[in-house]
Amino acid sequence: MSGLQCWDGSGKLIVDLGDYMVRYIGRTVVNAPAGISQMNVPYAGLTASGSFAAIVKLTGVVRIWSTSCYDGGFTLYFVPGTSYADTITVDLYNFL
Repeated sequence: MSGLQCWDGSGKLIVDLGDYMVRYIGRTVVNAPAGISQMNVPYAGLTASGSFAAIVKLTGVVRIWSTSCYDGGFTLYFVPGTSYADTITVDLYNFL
């Protein structure tokens, strides 16, 4: 099986990209400062239509961040509004 699967705390499958072939591009650690609602992170090889970024680790307490890729990087969004300082580990993938 190729792809990416994620389960929530109760064991329910919430993301299943198993039908797609993907290539692992790399991992990056982002130190997001307090007081932002979004942050662009340059990363060569990512595209808006052919890549995705998966948050795999967040230091500190649980917070809600999301990602979106653009040509040449990805954007982190702090969903509730204005962020606290966080260190976020992100895995990056391209669809084949």
